[in-house]
Amino acid sequence: MDQPILAKNITTQHIITTYLYNYRLISKINITKNDIIILCNMLDKEFEDESPKIKFVPEPKTEGGIQFLFEGKEKWYKSIRLGIKEKSGNWPYIKLSTVFDEWNQNNDVVIYKNNEFQLFFKAFHGAPIFTENELKIFEKCFEKIGLPKKKRFNFK
Repeated sequence: MDQPILAKNITTQHIITTYLYNYRLISKINITKNDIIILCNMLDKEFEDESPKIKFVPEPKTEGGIQFLFEGKEKWYKSIRLGIKEKSGNWPYIKLSTVFDEWNQNNDVVIYKNNEFQLFFKAFHGAPIFTENELKIFEKCFEKIGLPKKKRFNFK
């Protein structure tokens, strides 16, 4: 069984299990809406055997993100917030019911090339905490769309 991510120098159990940060990505290319859909589809494939089933979607938050939707667990909230600021990208208003149709094959840029930003990992309301294995999968998928890590957690 995967162990939860434990960042060095973090001592509060509540922070460790529900809210993690200090992981940075850098955009090597302009990232489009379509790239984000590709990322969500890659994550769906990577986690297809999980129970409960998970669907990954662009998160309707100003700073951007990828939200986990758990089948049958509507109250669970788990997200990777991208921390996009105005100078680093443009994450538009999202309507979850139409985002895949609107963003698929859409080359509007949401993250500008050569920007560094910090991810925030959130798991609340009963959602399972992040594991080291999950982080490795996210890292691999983010890198495939042009968002390699700049800085990552130091694991215990």
